[in-house]
Amino acid sequence: MINVILLLIIFVCLNKWFYHTVIVLALWWQVLHNLYLQPYSFTDVCALLIAICFISKISKKEILWNSFPLRKPFLVLFICYCVSVFNGAFNIGSLLSVLQIFVIPVSSYFAIQKISKFWNFLFLNIFIFVSVILSVGFIELSLGFNPIILWLKSVNIGDYSSEQREDYIRFGMYRCQSLMIWCSTYGVVCGFTALLLLLLNYYKRFKQSLLVVLMSLLLLFGMFTCGTRSVFVAVTITLLTYIFQAAFKFKYLLGGLLLLLCAFYLFPDFFDQVLLSFTDTSSVGGSDTELRQSQLKLALREFSNSPFIGNGYGRCSYLVNRNIGLLGAESFLFWTLIDRGIMGLVCSVILLFSTIKYLKKQNFLLCFIPLGIMVGKYSSLFPDIEETYYFFYLFIVLRAYQEFKTGKTIQ
Repeated sequence: MINVILLLIIFVCLNKWFYHTVIVLALWWQVLHNLYLQPYSFTDVCALLIAICFISKISKKEILWNSFPLRKPFLVLFICYCVSVFNGAFNIGSLLSVLQIFVIPVSSYFAIQKISKFWNFLFLNIFIFVSVILSVGFIELSLGFNPIILWLKSVNIGDYSSEQREDYIRFGMYRCQSLMIWCSTYGVVCGFTALLLLLLNYYKRFKQSLLVVLMSLLLLFGMFTCGTRSVFVAVTITLLTYIFQAAFKFKYLLGGLLLLLCAFYLFPDFFDQVLLSFTDTSSVGGSDTELRQSQLKLALREFSNSPFIGNGYGRCSYLVNRNIGLLGAESFLFWTLIDRGIMGLVCSVILLFSTIKYLKKQNFLLCFIPLGIMVGKYSSLFPDIEETYYFFYLFIVLRAYQEFKTGKTIQ
């Protein structure tokens, strides 16, 4: 009942304050995904409501679709997903799941451009979001279990079927998931939010510099508590966007070096274990190289049944649930080959390279953002972190960079 009321509130807010509501939903999307609402997921229904309002604004000429810079690769990928839905066991839930992959990044692009006093609004919402997820994450870390998730499940508000075990320890710490669907999801959200804050601080969009830096450091610590090596790699690659820019200013370079020295001094065993885990994948448990090779063989066998258009959206999920050896099918590559085949792989690559081509014209260092998330997705899965996930952050950074470069606020 509480979730239905929340959904009604979101519907009213979308009609009255569409752009502001889209930004709020984009920040909380990975949390909202776990709210209990059968037979569809909460975010599936939210995506439908956003799409209806978005199309309405296009019809009224309030939003000019042709101004969206990546509309062609987005449309190609969307059509690819739709073909996969109709090729598989078609149902409304699958179609809505595909819709939510695209509706947030596309609608957020226009919201970011249109909101007046955007930076004040964004800072307030990021502060609230970060305070909540980190508080839950640190409580989980200190107790070794997540009492908030247990309470949400007990009152039928949250559907956390992937809750961590109490003995789920890696690198000497309990692997935290906060309010996300899985620990790696929490790590990615923390890492990308930290990157966003650091870049916005560098581009001088926020006035609360010390608070922004403190939140960024706490988020990076939260990222490490997820205990997922592929997250560490993905976030490190994306952080190169900030590092290569900040390194040209002495105060940022000195501060970064001091921070690294302090981290290595305070947590030497943690970093030793992390570095060892990359050379000895069996030293910390989880999926090692042999398990991934086994999953790849099963994925290729299923792929061979329908190599061009795949076996249909949801097929990989079905095979995972059958426990035939795919385990969690822990690579975006496995899901793409099984569900969408060569067509899906090509369309995903088209979007990635179109994005990189577009970013090279703006600031080539921003290319590390899509590269980082896709390296992470192909080496692991990152549940609920879709291949279009990073665009919300990217569009914010692009506006910040353009304003910083020109010295003018975008109206």
